[in-house]
Amino acid sequence: MYEEADDSLEDEPEDELGTWLIRAIHSRDTLGRHTYTIYIPPSQLDLQAGRDFGEPVGRVRANAMGSAFKIYEPSEDQQWQEACVVLYKVSLLGQRGPRTMKVIIRAVDKDGKVMNSPQDRQSLLERYRHGADTHLIVLENKRPQWNAEIGTFVLDFFNRMLMPSVKNFQLVHPEDIDYTVLQFGKDSPNVFALDIRYPMNPITALGIAISSIQRKIACP
Repeated sequence: MYEEADDSLEDEPEDELGTWLIRAIHSRDTLGRHTYTIYIPPSQLDLQAGRDFGEPVGRVRANAMGSAFKIYEPSEDQQWQEACVVLYKVSLLGQRGPRTMKVIIRAVDKDGKVMNSPQDRQSLLERYRHGADTHLIVLENKRPQWNAEIGTFVLDFFNRMLMPSVKNFQLVHPEDIDYTVLQFGKDSPNVFALDIRYPMNPITALGIAISSIQRKIACP
């Protein structure tokens, strides 16, 4: 996945023709709020109709400060359904150091299917603030440790992420910090790696990764 000047993100091309598996297109409204729409590749029918993209499979919306993100996925009736909320701790005094983030996703069963909740009409953030919602999973980024020998914070990415960056992170559950649900980080100057496992799904994971790349006004 690339971080490009035009804020268009896509996976690494498979050949000289630029074949891609998924793409996120960036837009911004007049209030400074950012949106990324995630598309699958176009089908032959799409190409014949002059469309460069396939169906949208996800959407990421950020507030103007880049401190809160909502990720949407299509529901069974093809309506956009809130799937995830990403919150970054705001640092108004400009302190430097590792970011602190919290990720709220809808709980899934052993087959990865979203579990319906009586509170589904409420936003994920409202449900989280009310507390004790067994149909939500709350993840946090694993805290890097200070290494005095090299004078920086470090986190073990198991040789998957090779370059330091404030955008690198791992998501864990507070009650099991040894089980990494998602890790994202810089592999080379313009390439990032993204690894996931249960209960995370690929589209939500890509949305969370986009939230890390998006420029932030009041976060480290």
